Amino acid sequence: ALGACDIALLIFDASEPLGADTKVTAELIHDLYKGCVLVANKWDLVKGVSQEAYSKNLFQYFKFLSHYPICYISAIKGKNLEKPLDLAVLVYESFKKRATTNELNTMLKKIENSRAWPRAIRLKYIVQTVTEPPSFAVFIKGKKMLTGSNMSYLENQIAKHLSLTGVRIRLSIRETEAR
Repeated sequence: ALGACDIALLIFDASEPLGADTKVTAELIHDLYKGCVLVANKWDLVKGVSQEAYSKNLFQYFKFLSHYPICYISAIKGKNLEKPLDLAVLVYESFKKRATTNELNTMLKKIENSRAWPRAIRLKYIVQTVTEPPSFAVFIKGKKMLTGSNMSYLENQIAKHLSLTGVRIRLSIRETEAR
């Protein structure tokens, strides 16, 4: 069923530790590049923990979930039941978003000029190849020096600059010819 969907609502019992089946499903959603809304059900049973603290703890242990929005509901009490669908619409808009090449290249220059980006790796240009999920080809000089943390930073900055919510982007990194 996950293979056929664009956006998944991952509903779990917030009053219990995350079960193994929920973890496996979350990893599958992530690995398949699906949009996702995390839905913490039974929030009315959680005592002494703020939503902010709960989210922080959840994302600390499951870093790969941190780009998905989370909402807190109580199905039995009928609290916040519209929130997951509202967020799913927002995530779907991000999933289908198309950015102009000009917008992307302006953003890429800002990323390259940031203090966090290594000077030895030159970001030349970027194009969006497809949507659903948003996918980009980034042309760089110095690909061999690119680390996993550089890739994560680039992914996070692209998602931030384009206001992408609840979707994982695909990046294809291509080496440009030396000039």
